[in-house]
Amino acid sequence: AQRLWRGLFFGRLLFALMAVALRALRDAETRREAVAAAHGAAEKLANEARVKSRQAELISQLPQTRDAADLARKFLAQLAGIVPLHQATIYAIQGEGDADRHLTLDFDLPANDMWRIRSGLGSAVPRYLLLLPLVNGDHLVGVLQMASLEADFAGAHGKAVDNLMPFLSMNLEVAMASRGTFTLFV
Repeated sequence: AQRLWRGLFFGRLLFALMAVALRALRDAETRREAVAAAHGAAEKLANEARVKSRQAELISQLPQTRDAADLARKFLAQLAGIVPLHQATIYAIQGEGDADRHLTLDFDLPANDMWRIRSGLGSAVPRYLLLLPLVNGDHLVGVLQMASLEADFAGAHGKAVDNLMPFLSMNLEVAMASRGTFTLFV
């Protein structure tokens, strides 16, 4: 009988130790998950701060440029440091027509050779094409066309691009007015 009680005692003790060990493992995993979530949130905040800093730098440089072609080059070069931009063009448009502020076309491109992004390393079909109107007041001053190899370019980076459009539109209109010509900028 004493052996039976000892067996039950040690069995219960072993069960209690296993329960404590499992609880400790769960707590450790919960801590790991919490640390991973905090690390992810910190990375997201750091990335947002980096994007905002680059946006501020870009916005501060735009008024210093009075040549439309130079403005387009500087803007697109800086924008490529903010979002994964693989090809872009700014089309300047002369006219006083009504501007449709909702004329934003964004779509996933089918896998074909209709549009290709080319570089010295080769070429690839973009996964995303975005066309944005450049509107200053009620004047349509141009169109920004962007291609990216990222599938969800607008979803992931649309806010960063949208925040810059009013500044680009205003400075493009000033540059075109000071030059008096309207051309295609690459």
